[in-house]
Amino acid sequence: MHLEFLKRFYPDFEGKKILELGCGRGDFLLECHKEGLDVVGIDINPEYIKISEEKIKKNSFRPHIIFAKGEKLPFENNYFDFVNCVEVLEHTDDPEKVLSEIYRVLDNDGQAFVTVHNRFGAKDAHYKLWFLNWMPRFLGKIYIKVMKKYKDPKMFLDVQSIEKMNYYTYSGFKRISAKTGFSVQDSKENQIYNPELILNRKIKKFLIFTKKIKVNLLVDALYSILNKFYFNTFHLILTKK
Repeated sequence: MHLEFLKRFYPDFEGKKILELGCGRGDFLLECHKEGLDVVGIDINPEYIKISEEKIKKNSFRPHIIFAKGEKLPFENNYFDFVNCVEVLEHTDDPEKVLSEIYRVLDNDGQAFVTVHNRFGAKDAHYKLWFLNWMPRFLGKIYIKVMKKYKDPKMFLDVQSIEKMNYYTYSGFKRISAKTGFSVQDSKENQIYNPELILNRKIKKFLIFTKKIKVNLLVDALYSILNKFYFNTFHLILTKK
């Protein structure tokens, strides 16, 4: 449950205004409705909006979903307390504009949870191919065709081709976020330093053990390498400064 995951970093959603940017088929919206939260969704896919609305109505809630692009959000400045933006930025025409719009509609000290695809992740999450992101994009495009993973762009309303999707290094995205006005926290790194946030018991015990035997520097070094060259996505918490 994505809402339960978010509560580990943002424990109090009660009375807050929430925006889901790219609501897809409405699962997160429904989670919020079930807890009585004030949530609005936007998407550019009319079919997804229809599916979301039907799902929410079926559960006896009133959906509030708007057809809109992330580059031009139809809301006033400082309107929301929290924005959820998962698996979206890589498919937008202008991710930096989307970030600036998220910043604009967030209230002071408001936060956003954003996923960003790693330019050097070991296995691409969209095409399910190992080492695709370690290649120049023109070679990656050939690799996709050889492996018969090609996607016809005409079948989608958003950006789907590997040469046009927006992938970033962690440091690169952090610079863009800082330029926009956000401070950036890595939610995975937060869990390493705060094992109580981790739900997996084995991983939690391991990290607590590493603290006791004082090998934190080794864990930090390993995480840094994995973050740069293995993990497919960065899970980031952006705070409006």
